Amino acid sequence: MVVKKIQDHEDELGAAIEAKDFTTLDKALNSCHGVDIDVKLGKQAKDMHLRLEHELQIKTFLSANTHHDIFKTIRKDV
Repeated sequence: MVVKKIQDHEDELGAAIEAKDFTTLDKALNSCHGVDIDVKLGKQAKDMHLRLEHELQIKTFLSANTHHDIFKTIRKDV
């Protein structure tokens, strides 16, 4: 029963890594909290989560700041 629970969480996490979607991976990581999953899989998932989080922040920033009227605002954003 415990082995099946761990395997289910590992399968869910593996599928989330393959999807390369931040929200899917975030949900899978949160559901695996406190479960003794494979260390390599957990590390890979955490690294991917951090990378996707930064990509999302960059995309959000770029979409919000597409045009600058003044040079000072460019320097402030950088």
